[in-house]
Amino acid sequence: MMRFMATPSDIVARKQALRKEVRKWRRSLSDEELQAGSARIQEHLWGLEAFRVASQVLCYVDVRGEVATQPIIARLLEAKREVLVPVMQPGGGLLWSRLRDRNDLVENEYGILEPKTVVAVQPLADGCCLVPGLVFMEDGHRLGYGKGYYDRFLAEYDGAGIGLCLEAQLRSAMPMGDYDQKLNFITTEKKTICVG
Repeated sequence: MMRFMATPSDIVARKQALRKEVRKWRRSLSDEELQAGSARIQEHLWGLEAFRVASQVLCYVDVRGEVATQPIIARLLEAKREVLVPVMQPGGGLLWSRLRDRNDLVENEYGILEPKTVVAVQPLADGCCLVPGLVFMEDGHRLGYGKGYYDRFLAEYDGAGIGLCLEAQLRSAMPMGDYDQKLNFITTEKKTICVG
């Protein structure tokens, strides 16, 4: 896969332009298109062994046009699997909290659902983390929202990172910095990509 070679300020500018482009595209999707794509992504995800056998599933709670994870969370809770959801921390870190009931989720100041009762749990190496993003590459790189929460977390995480996206979010190239982390898998509505 091709990488852009640029100065740090050029990388930031290119990332911002790409984020703007993809956000505009996402706003153009109908609810039906997003729901249909999310349902197919969920089918592929349940077929992924790294997800099926994970002792814990760390899972973002979808907002603003992201691939839907709330049905995944509901099914995991129904199956009595351990589900951890992120709680944003001052300074850009993620704390992972056990979720036992979806009714425990409330909006934070950014409109992101987080547990109202935080039960901090250490992520395990035999778990997996479902990761949101705006753009993904088949080599495992992703472009998030620009705050670095998931890149900082993934740099220290030993479990499997699984990106969820629609095919239209895949790119052959995008601007990247040294701190951008790779995922182990990317699941779309058409396939699951295993990153070697």
